[in-house]
Parts: sequence; structure tokens; C-alpha cells
Amino acid sequence: MMQNSQNSGNRGILEGMELHREDYTDRDSAQKSDRLIRSRLSEGIDALMGSVEWLKTDLLRKGNQKHLEELEDLSEALEAVSRRMEGDRDLPPPSGQEGENERSYGELFEAHKELVSQFGKIQKEVNKITAEGVVPGTEDIERIRRLVRHMGETAKNY
Repeated sequence: MMQNSQNSGNRGILEGMELHREDYTDRDSAQKSDRLIRSRLSEGIDALMGSVEWLKTDLLRKGNQKHLEELEDLSEALEAVSRRMEGDRDLPPPSGQEGENERSYGELFEAHKELVSQFGKIQKEVNKITAEGVVPGTEDIERIRRLVRHMGETAKNY
């Protein structure tokens, strides 16, 4: 299954997690990997929502209401992706067609790699706009919203 790794980079909630193709060779192992990665991604997205909420509160406290609506839209987009990650999802049973299941599980592995990568990009951008002393601009928030939208599309398609 996914293993800890010291060299996986800074991904917060996913730090130390590593995907392995051999965890996607049969339905049971692919199902376990799917549940784990989607759960961890959901937790990570929820943490990012908390950071965005903190930023909204901080800006409001300082009397800066300029980007509150954009940040609210970003929070809603993050929440939608988090919900998409939650819950159990059954993988289809083996089809009996030689090579078809391996191909399907391989596609799931690739989708998970892409989702983890997308999450890392979103986290990096959210960390930038929530850093002390930073006031985010419309372009910063829109860049994150595009990344979140892309992650949501990836999640919907796998």
C-alpha cells in the first residue's frame, strides 16, 4: 500500500505518502489505495479550506473586504472537491477480459498521482496567499480557483 517516504516533498497532510503501482494490481488492493488516498486528499482540502476561512476572517478584522466574495467562492469550490473525495466508492468487479482490469487499475493509479500533484499545487498557492503580511490579489485567488476546478474535473473522471 502507500508507504512513508522521507523524500516526498512538502505536501502537508500527504507528506511522506508515496504511491506504488503494485498497490493497483487487483480489485482489493486498488480499493484500499483508493479509499486511503481519497480520505487523505479530503482531509488536506479541508485543512486548506480552514486556511482560506482564516484569511477571510483576518481580512475582515483588518477592514479589508475587497476579496471576501472571491475567497468565499474559493471556499465553496474547495468544499465541492472535498465532498467528491469523501465516501466509499466501489470499483467495478473484474471483467474477466485479459488485460482490461490491469489497464483500469493502472488508470486509477495515474489518476491518483495526478490528484496528489494537483493538491500539492493548490496547497502551495494557498500557503502563498495565507502567509503573514500577504494580501491576495484577484489573480492569485483566480489561479487557485482554476487549479481547484481542474482537480474537481480529474476527481469526477476517475
